[in-house]
Amino acid sequence: MQVSDEHINKMLQNLPPDQAAHFASIIKGEVESEIVCTSQDVYEEQDVPLFDESDVPIVFKTGERKGQQKTKKEKVLVQEGCNGRVIAQLMTDGQIIPVNEADGKMYLRSSRRRTDGEIGFECWCGNDTRIAPNEDGILKADGSQPSKEDLYNMAAKLEQNPPKYATINGERDVDGFILRKVGK
Repeated sequence: MQVSDEHINKMLQNLPPDQAAHFASIIKGEVESEIVCTSQDVYEEQDVPLFDESDVPIVFKTGERKGQQKTKKEKVLVQEGCNGRVIAQLMTDGQIIPVNEADGKMYLRSSRRRTDGEIGFECWCGNDTRIAPNEDGILKADGSQPSKEDLYNMAAKLEQNPPKYATINGERDVDGFILRKVGK
C-alpha cells in the first residue's frame, strides 16, 4: 500500500511532539530496532488485614488469638513488570534513545556494550542484563578496570559457552529484552 507524503505529514502533525519525532525517525529509516522489556509482574501471597464496613478492624473475640486482627490471604503485586513495554530505540548509528511514555516516564536506566557482542540494558522495573554470562563474577561491582587475568577468564568463558541468541522473524531475545527490527 502506498501512502503519500501529504498523508504522512498530516498524521505527524496530529501527534504529540515526542511521538511525532519517534514515528518520523522510523519513517526516515533512522531507527534500527525497538528495545522491549519482557519482565512480568510479580505477585506474592500476603496476609491482608480485614475491616468491617465502617473501617473498624475485625478481631478474634475468643481463643488464643483473642484481640488479634483477622486477616485473609491475598495476592499482592510486589514488583511491577514492563510486560512487553518498548523502553528504547536502537538507532542505525548505534545510539540508544530512551522512549518517553505518554506520562513522561522513561524506563531505560542504563545500557552498555557487553563482551559477548550484545547490548545489555537496565530497566526501572529491575530487569538488568548489562552483565553478560561470561562477565558474571569477573567484572567488579565498583566499576574498576578488569585485570589481564580477568579479561583472559572472560574470553575463556565466552569460548566455552558462546552466546546463542537467534534472530527469529526480526526479533532477538537477549536475556529478557527483545531487540525488534523496525521497518523493512
